[in-house]
Amino acid sequence: TDNLKFVPASVSVKVGDIVDFTNGGIIPHNVTFPYAGTGSPTMKRGNFFLVKFTSPGTYPYVCTLHFSGMLGTITVR
Repeated sequence: TDNLKFVPASVSVKVGDIVDFTNGGIIPHNVTFPYAGTGSPTMKRGNFFLVKFTSPGTYPYVCTLHFSGMLGTITVR
């Protein structure tokens, strides 16, 4: 995360890949996948959250603390 946006916001990965969400900013954030029923706790600077994608599809995600502008998509092929 870079202040109030995910960097990059859209990522394409393969089935079985692990995506690392690391908070590199000073503001606490979380990562929530609303349609997958999973997400991180609130992460302070330096905290991270790993997600392994086991099925193809498109997975939108948001920071529920800063929903306005903090959203993205993982495409799994």
